[in-house]
Amino acid sequence: MKHRLLQRCTAFFLLLTLFTFLLPPSFAAQADEIQDEIKSLEEEADQIAADKEALNAELSETNSRVRSSAEEKEQIDREINLCISERDNINAQIHQYNLLIAEKQAGLDKLQDEQSVLMERYQLRMRTLQEYGDISIWSVLFTSDSFVDLLSHRVMIEEIALADQRMLQSLREKSTEILTAKGELAEKKAVLEQKKSDLATVEDELAAKRERADELLAALSADKQRLKEEIDAAEEKESALLAKIAEKEEEYNRLIETQPDPPAPSESGFLFPVDRSGFVCITSPYGMRTHPITGVYKLHDGVDLASYQGTPVYASKSGTVTGAEYDYYLGNYVVINHGDGFSTLYGHMLSLVVSTGEYVSQGQLIGYVGSTGIYTTGPHLHFTVYYCGSTVNPMNYISLP
Repeated sequence: MKHRLLQRCTAFFLLLTLFTFLLPPSFAAQADEIQDEIKSLEEEADQIAADKEALNAELSETNSRVRSSAEEKEQIDREINLCISERDNINAQIHQYNLLIAEKQAGLDKLQDEQSVLMERYQLRMRTLQEYGDISIWSVLFTSDSFVDLLSHRVMIEEIALADQRMLQSLREKSTEILTAKGELAEKKAVLEQKKSDLATVEDELAAKRERADELLAALSADKQRLKEEIDAAEEKESALLAKIAEKEEEYNRLIETQPDPPAPSESGFLFPVDRSGFVCITSPYGMRTHPITGVYKLHDGVDLASYQGTPVYASKSGTVTGAEYDYYLGNYVVINHGDGFSTLYGHMLSLVVSTGEYVSQGQLIGYVGSTGIYTTGPHLHFTVYYCGSTVNPMNYISLP
């Protein structure tokens, strides 16, 4: 019986060593693959959520800028309305100045016409004097026939002289009025030109403000539309990923539901740690041995339970996980402290499903049989039992299935 069992174990290890890669996908491999896919999808979803949050923050900032820009545009619109009012006022002033200049020009033309009439009269008077000579008081005296005639001529001469003075005074006054009118006209024309220049400045400012308002809103609207499109795309991708994650989780749950039931506890209170459906044989018992790889003769502090890769591994007893990590020699391993002086170690596992600090119940899935670590010759579970810190033979506590 023992000979047949040894032959069975030897053949098993040869097959595992040479043809492990030919084995069909196991439950553990499927579960790990699904978990890896879920983890990858969740990481991608987290990244998309982070990107979406950043986009939302940028959109919020853009909305804030839009609001600020809208306020700025309202201010610009008010300024534009003021510019329009100022432009209309300047146009009205220009119109009034044109009317005033026209009136001043008409007045100046009238003065110049009156001056021309006076000048013609004056020139006629001068020509008359040149033709008839100057009439002096002495000529009037000697040509008068009587004293009455003399007085009459004298009065006439004085009136002519006064008329000449009045004519000259009128000419001087008209000249003064014309100079004043010309000055006022030049002043009004200068003001008119300044108003036209002011109007051109206002028109330029108005055009610039309108252009600024249009550019501001166009740019912000484009940014806002772009961000909304990016957020919509991110949300669509996130929704697709979340749906895929939910699908994978359902697949994983269905797979978990199909896993074998844990073994029944032995009389000692310990469960056999490997699922019976995948267990093959014990390839190395507890005790002194020559290491199959290093060739060193030393204590083998546990028992090696050869099993198919991916076979479920269970907690032999309830307790707290005090170690769940990778070791160079043990590969992926778990240590459970049972709180009654006993601890158990599970080594060379393909993958772990528990973490340090976690409380596990007896029979709870903690990992899957593998061949991790440097010193392994094939898939198996290295199972060690400690009591008060020292190793004991695990076969004193567990029974073969």
